[in-house]
Amino acid sequence: MNKIRVGIIGASGYSGMELLKLLISHPNTQVTIITSESNAGKRLSDINPFFANKIDLIFSKINYDEIKSKCDAIFFATPSGTAMMHAHHFYNSSVKIIDISGDFRLSSNQDYINWYKKEHNDPESLSKWTYGLSEVFQDEISKCQYLSNPGCYPTSILLGLLPFMTLHIPDHPIICDSKSGVSGKGKKVSADSLFIECNENLLAYKIALHQHIPEIEKAICSFTQKNVKISFTPHLIPMDRGILSTIYINLSDTSLCEHEIQDCYTNFYKDKPFVKVLKKDNLPQTKHVAHTNDCHIGLALDKRNNILKIISVIDNLVKGAAGSALQNFNLMFNLKETLGLI
Repeated sequence: MNKIRVGIIGASGYSGMELLKLLISHPNTQVTIITSESNAGKRLSDINPFFANKIDLIFSKINYDEIKSKCDAIFFATPSGTAMMHAHHFYNSSVKIIDISGDFRLSSNQDYINWYKKEHNDPESLSKWTYGLSEVFQDEISKCQYLSNPGCYPTSILLGLLPFMTLHIPDHPIICDSKSGVSGKGKKVSADSLFIECNENLLAYKIALHQHIPEIEKAICSFTQKNVKISFTPHLIPMDRGILSTIYINLSDTSLCEHEIQDCYTNFYKDKPFVKVLKKDNLPQTKHVAHTNDCHIGLALDKRNNILKIISVIDNLVKGAAGSALQNFNLMFNLKETLGLI
């Protein structure tokens, strides 16, 4: 079969480079275009020698006509605010789009004003986009043309949380405590991502109004048709990659037992190749999922307080970004879900 021609917008960032590494080993894809505003005209292998003798590409600036003529699909691996400025130029073409940023995850312009503190550039198009949590919305993903890839924190939380929602919908806010490696902040330099600031340090940030809160709550509502509130606290930890999320659910208003919950999770993910539900007392660790598209989930019941603790770990650059984007790409093109990822 002819290979699917792929372009990456913003290929020089962490997610873009991770995606490139996956795509060059994918049997059904050919990367035809990579863009970078800051590296236009430079050879990929000069920016990252890993790609020498693997693929010969030169970074360019965005050219809509060239991309439409040379690509069947494009990935936006760009900072927030970029995809919304460019995506509409491809709506009159057959090009399929996967956005790894948060530009199409929410429902309205007002949501972006409230949570991202800026107006959306193309709010009328938000309804065109499908939310791409692969393990949960597979049917919708397989039929869509424009896909909004989940954020890294939401991926770790939703994969850990949604199976429980098939048993019980809590009436109270769910507490989600997450810790991410520094690469989760992206490649753009900021004071708190400098080595001297983040090394030997642990900090919480955006603890009241983080933009992932409405994304998580919207996905829960799409899955359950119920409104559930979460209380989310993200932390930055001094390691390169990885996310560990701990989710706390009060079981005082249910009669659920530990065995029933464990069986629910095992059955929910029994046919999902990238999610592993660990046995009792075997808790997930970030190093066990590093550089993979896997999510490991562990469950523990605090019987004294009747609180369920759900531990979920992913690699924020793979399962939290590039890997899940490629998984969604496979679904969108009716390919085997694991191609290029195992």
